[in-house]
Amino acid sequence: MGLFKRPDSPYWWMAFDKDPATGKEPRPRTSTKILWDAPTPGQRAANKRDAEAMWHDALVEIRKGVHLVKEKPPITFGEYADWWLKTVASTHKAAKNNKAAATTVSSIGILVAEFGPLPLRDLTPNRAIEFRHKRVHGIPLLHDLPNLDRGSVSARTADRDVENLGIMLNRAVPDYLDAHPLRNPATGRRYIKRLRWKEFEARFFTRDEFAAFIAAIEESDEILGTRREEGLALAYTAIQTMLRLGSLMALTWAKYREDHFVPLDAKVSIKWSPVTTKMRTYLDQLPHTSEFVFQSHHISTNEGAAENHAIRWFAEVCARAHIDCGRDRQGVTFHSFRHTGASWMIEAGVDVKTVMELGGWHNAEIFMATYCHTTKARKMVAAETVLDRPAEPATVTSIESGRKKK
Repeated sequence: MGLFKRPDSPYWWMAFDKDPATGKEPRPRTSTKILWDAPTPGQRAANKRDAEAMWHDALVEIRKGVHLVKEKPPITFGEYADWWLKTVASTHKAAKNNKAAATTVSSIGILVAEFGPLPLRDLTPNRAIEFRHKRVHGIPLLHDLPNLDRGSVSARTADRDVENLGIMLNRAVPDYLDAHPLRNPATGRRYIKRLRWKEFEARFFTRDEFAAFIAAIEESDEILGTRREEGLALAYTAIQTMLRLGSLMALTWAKYREDHFVPLDAKVSIKWSPVTTKMRTYLDQLPHTSEFVFQSHHISTNEGAAENHAIRWFAEVCARAHIDCGRDRQGVTFHSFRHTGASWMIEAGVDVKTVMELGGWHNAEIFMATYCHTTKARKMVAAETVLDRPAEPATVTSIESGRKKK
């Protein structure tokens, strides 16, 4: 026995061999609450490793004779949120972006609507990703609340809620544990583990990495069914337009013009997206046998299938180019095209307003903090320039000149 999947559940489940003496399983089959169908291959592999580790820990306890120990009811997120509002939020700003107290209370109320009865120890980053998806797409939360906006919200609003959740888990869980020192008498372990909210700084391609990525595409006639010309067209379009993956997969020939794509149905508002000479070189080589520009990824009509295939293609190209891929390895992801395009444009001297309009950004602070990356080499060059310019001779102000004339 071991890990298995159930058709009615998105999580890995655990099962154990039956006890020969009793003919019964030592523990009932249990959900790990760890997703087996995560968005990217890297996340799926990491999740499976976490589930296997959980199963192994349970097996060790079984072999030690720890079977079905009756534990105290686990602390729920709702109970923790109540403690947070009374102790932490009342004396500290609960949101990193300094939102008003009423907004923070409202945000925590929405979090309780989704996670209230959930044991705090089971609140994982994967659940936070699911919650964000629900908010953006207007999917009802698990537990309704009075006056709760049931429609979709902006990505910015959803990110604020997830940000508040991360702050709650990062900053106050240790304090809560100190105030509620509960342990399992059978194992001596805390009922609530110290949660670590994984935050990854999005990677962008170095020049050498992008050159290796392009070379890997050029070396093969096709990769996972995507021919060389289409792969090159996708890579150059992604980095030069900074369109999101969903927008790229939605591009149709009806939206293609000689020098631009017409308005797109994108997550962000992009009114006009250019087609450069480099992009056109490869776009004009693609067949028009499908309505979609990047047709090889539309191998299924299932929602999200094209994006998933493009992610698998991206990971395969990275593997051939020997580039670390996936957030679990602190590597690049398909979204790195967007970060790279923005960073390289700013580095080339393009004004910020043009880059923001091209990529559909509206908040300059978020754009500069999130999408504009730098390197140690560029920091060194900047530092060296401080003393490169010769000192200017002292000048006499017009006021002083006037006084001298008098």
